[in-house]
Amino acid sequence: MADGWQKLRDRLYVLLLGAAIAALAWIWQYDTPPPDLMDDLAAAAGLRPPAGPFSLLWQVVAAPLCRTFGLAAAETVLRILGHVSLGILAVLSVALFRMMLPVSLYRGEHVASWWRVVVRFVLFQGVVIFCCSEPVWDAFRWFSPLSLQILLTAVAAALLIAHMKTDGRAKLLGALFALGLLSADTPVGAVLLAAAVIVLRVRRFMRKDMFVAVMGRVPFSVTLMAWCGTFAISFGALAGAALEVGAFKHLDGLAAFGWSWGDYAFEMPIIYIKKLLSTCSLFGVAMFVILAVFPVVVELQLINRATDEERHLAYIHGMMFFVFGIVAFSQLASARAFWFWTWPSGGGCVRDGVLKCIAMYLCALSFVWALAVFMIELYMRNFRRIKALECQDPCDADGVAEAFALAQKMQRVVRALFFIEPLVVIGCVLPFRSQSLERAMLGVVADAAQETVEECRGAEYVFTDGGLDAAVELASARSGQRLRALSMMGGAAAPREMYLRTRGVTNAEDRALLESGAADALRTWVRSRPDKAGTYAVQIGFELWRRDGKPMPECSGLVARSAGFAPGEVERGVAKGRELARRLLALYDSGNPDGIIDSSLRDAFLFAQWRLAVIARHRANAYDERRSMALAMADTRLADALDRKNGAIDRIRATMAWASRRKLERMTPQEGLKLGLSRANFALARVFALRVLDISPDDPAANFALGMDFFVQKQYARAQAYLERCLKRRPDDPAVLNNLAQCRLRQDDPDGALPYAERALETLPDSPEIKRTLERIKSAIDAKRKHADK
Repeated sequence: MADGWQKLRDRLYVLLLGAAIAALAWIWQYDTPPPDLMDDLAAAAGLRPPAGPFSLLWQVVAAPLCRTFGLAAAETVLRILGHVSLGILAVLSVALFRMMLPVSLYRGEHVASWWRVVVRFVLFQGVVIFCCSEPVWDAFRWFSPLSLQILLTAVAAALLIAHMKTDGRAKLLGALFALGLLSADTPVGAVLLAAAVIVLRVRRFMRKDMFVAVMGRVPFSVTLMAWCGTFAISFGALAGAALEVGAFKHLDGLAAFGWSWGDYAFEMPIIYIKKLLSTCSLFGVAMFVILAVFPVVVELQLINRATDEERHLAYIHGMMFFVFGIVAFSQLASARAFWFWTWPSGGGCVRDGVLKCIAMYLCALSFVWALAVFMIELYMRNFRRIKALECQDPCDADGVAEAFALAQKMQRVVRALFFIEPLVVIGCVLPFRSQSLERAMLGVVADAAQETVEECRGAEYVFTDGGLDAAVELASARSGQRLRALSMMGGAAAPREMYLRTRGVTNAEDRALLESGAADALRTWVRSRPDKAGTYAVQIGFELWRRDGKPMPECSGLVARSAGFAPGEVERGVAKGRELARRLLALYDSGNPDGIIDSSLRDAFLFAQWRLAVIARHRANAYDERRSMALAMADTRLADALDRKNGAIDRIRATMAWASRRKLERMTPQEGLKLGLSRANFALARVFALRVLDISPDDPAANFALGMDFFVQKQYARAQAYLERCLKRRPDDPAVLNNLAQCRLRQDDPDGALPYAERALETLPDSPEIKRTLERIKSAIDAKRKHADK
């Protein structure tokens, strides 16, 4: 009865620990979806297709929630599920830590008090620092695809270790099924499955005598169990694959990627392998083994010696446990400079969230074992009996007693120091999980997305740089609108980008424009479709107005609109934008937003900062034109302050340049030629024009591009040759005729230029440019005749 009451009380303590960690997460975690969840949440809400064909098991939970209860309610449920999941992970962690305690720690005189001293004191510390380590805490900010993968990993690990402790076959089959299911969702699952199979094979080899004895009694039992394990893995993988395929199709993944079922079957293995290779660099694998796996293996071999009841802990063993414990704790605490998964700079050497959390668990296990060994040595070792056994000679009794008295004094001092050890450990981990700076940054990002939606009220599209598109569309859906974010940096011919632009568009002309790219659609609407002005807002692309000499669109806080804003909306939006900018700058005064580890949040924050600066500069230009110098200078100073604080502005520009290059690389020669000509960038058009002429030598656009490129370089003879080729297909094109006239004129042949200019004027009689060309030609002819008369 006493044992039953003790077990009940111990389980209650574990549940309370899990509930406390879940409550802590509720108090400190994010109130709005973190940036790395927004794309998945937008897919679950039906706003966007999935970004890839994997990590879709989460959608089986999230998509029905969004359809049944709506986006706002689903987000609340997912947030609560994230905190509850962290509590469940804490409970599973206690079970895992306890099952992995070596048998040597249970032997001898400390059996009766082991649970009280170690499990409630040491293991609980291990659970807290594991659940509050950076990767684990970030993974459970909300219930996300990563949260689900980590829970599956923890369940599989618990079942596998339980099988190794008890030889329970059902537990083994359950573990293999869970790993098969995980393998379908993420390539890391396949790595974990392979590791589990290797561990089982090694265990079987080490316990060969037992297996031989079993096979002697039941010859087919081992083979039958192997087949059962294979079927469990297969069923798990097939179930996971079926759910993944169903979710991908249901979320319009096939349509978005432009795949048939044959394409899907062909692309899946390639993407799976690429994703597997991107999870961890070779350096990351080495550091994972050295700092996470190796200490656990060495400590497991040393624990039997460290807990020998007949000898005290040798210095060399104690030093190794101490060093491994400190190294492990450096990965679990808030010493960011020591986190190996962030080395080197950039994406880090370990990029997959599941691998990071496994590394954190192994580090916590290493720390727990080291702490447990020292706790046994300080509080549970009977040194008097050990010394009595070592010193049987009565002549040494006095020296032994004196040495033992000194050792007891030192032990009391060290014990006193160990009383503050939990405070130091928890103090180095727990307070930093409040993440006040990160939550404030996310608040700015969320408010910027919501303000964008407010300023776009009544519009159908907002042209962006692609940084916060999912956040804007989610904010729009919460407020009952349907605003579509169109990235100006998206590849024009990329199937998914095209799908994002054209989904739900029924107007044939708009659909054709959007298929050619967001930049082409905006350019056409600005130049020739004033009726579309009320349907769109812009955050990027102001050079279109500047290049065409058109009045700049009216700017509010975060967007500009050609059609203008409702009365009073500009003042409200500008005030909100300035308030967001002041909040943002205040965060730099109190912390270092550019230095946080969460790259997705950092990038979202910097994109919001960049947008506020860009719109502030355009407002300053507008104020300057209206001679409102005070307002112009205020916005200029605000934009300068935002840019000075933005240490990543060069990275953003480089990213945009890279995206532009990537867009060009994906273009067909005809698309690139069209883009170059539309921008009057004849050097860019020339690159694609040469490729077009290899296929079609008489293509008028390609010949025009080359002719104009030579014209800009003042190589008029060659320019004339290419422009004359254009006349084969476009005999009445006024631009070609006018430029041919210019070429002839600049080669001192005004008589040859005159027919081209006259034909151009007949085609386009109201063109002031052609009229000016014609006047210059006639003046040159008159001058030439006067010179001849003399």
